[in-house]
Amino acid sequence: MYKNQLFYRYFAEWMYLYKNGAVRPITFSKYKTSLQSLKIIAPKVKLSDLDRQTYQKILNEYAKNHEKQTTMDFHRQLRASLEDALDEGIINTRSNTKSCS
Repeated sequence: MYKNQLFYRYFAEWMYLYKNGAVRPITFSKYKTSLQSLKIIAPKVKLSDLDRQTYQKILNEYAKNHEKQTTMDFHRQLRASLEDALDEGIINTRSNTKSCS
C-alpha cells in the first residue's frame, strides 16, 4: 500500500505524525518548507521508485537554488523519513536508501 504512495505524501504524513508537536514551531516550519520543495521537485516520485540515483537527483535539483547547509538540512529531513520507512518495512532494502547516509 505505502510503496505506491507518492514520496512527498509519505513525507507529509511522517512529519505530521512524528515531528508536529515534537519539535519547536520554527523547526516544524522548516519541515513544511522541505515538503513544499519536495512537491515541486518530485511530484510523481513514489516510494517504490526511490533508489540512490533518484534520491540524488532530488538533492541535486534542490541544491541548484539553495546553500550547502540548507541542502544538508533538507537531506537530513528526507533521510529521517526514509529511515523510518525502512524500519516500518515500507522500503525493503537498504539499497533503496543508501544515498541517504
